[in-house]
Amino acid sequence: MDLRGLFVGIALIVIGVTLLSLSDLQNVSYGALLLIGPIPVIVSSDVGLAILLLLICSFLLILLQFLKW
Repeated sequence: MDLRGLFVGIALIVIGVTLLSLSDLQNVSYGALLLIGPIPVIVSSDVGLAILLLLICSFLLILLQFLKW
């Protein structure tokens, strides 16, 4: 297991949640993209953000096919 990658992932999640909780804007959009193998799980508070996450997911899956990871 790559402990450095695990630490970076947890740190990014903590930073994101902290920034979201400290923001005092009323209409904050949030979303998450989770790739479990080739199956994307997308959670979003806004339709536009969900479409953006779907495009990012499509790009990542195409990139994985070309690089054969």
